[in-house]
Amino acid sequence: MESLPTNHKEVIVIESLPTDYKDVRLIDILQDYECNFHGKTCLIRTNYSELKEFKVAFFIDGLPHLLGLHYVSKNKSGTKILDEIRRYKMTSSSIMKHHNFGPQDIKNRIMLYSFLYEVFLDQSVKVCIPMDHANPNPMKLDCVFTRMGTKEEIVLGLKRAKEDGIFKPATLHSNKKAKYTLMKRSKVISIEWE
Repeated sequence: MESLPTNHKEVIVIESLPTDYKDVRLIDILQDYECNFHGKTCLIRTNYSELKEFKVAFFIDGLPHLLGLHYVSKNKSGTKILDEIRRYKMTSSSIMKHHNFGPQDIKNRIMLYSFLYEVFLDQSVKVCIPMDHANPNPMKLDCVFTRMGTKEEIVLGLKRAKEDGIFKPATLHSNKKAKYTLMKRSKVISIEWE
């Protein structure tokens, strides 16, 4: 892993992020997110005049939705899904048996967890797509970080909270066909952790 920004204190929970699904442990991802993202805020500056700077806040109860775990659980509440993971009621192997595991591409979404590192910690993704003029926008995303992978477009979508204007990660997935990488992009000038 590359060096991290000096204004962010990383706690290594997962020695290295798994590259094979058989090595994935949901509890490790949960603990890693708690240590490195939960409760933290960063300020992103861009060259886009209508979105010069914005804050992104991370909360643990958003992680299950980010990874699509609500599709493979009876519970739709992020807090309840987290409880299932902490009690080992939900594991990477148990969710494989769920009928939505394949159709909702859960394995791939979980394996994309490292994209959070690329965007916010390694800061190797230098473009974002403000979605204020995007049409259609069925997920009602406000900003997207994206890059083309080897076979797919990786998408980290953020939504802006109406009450305080702070952005929060909302979806992490991939598209087989390029969509967001073809849209007008803005340059990420800096990401500073508060």
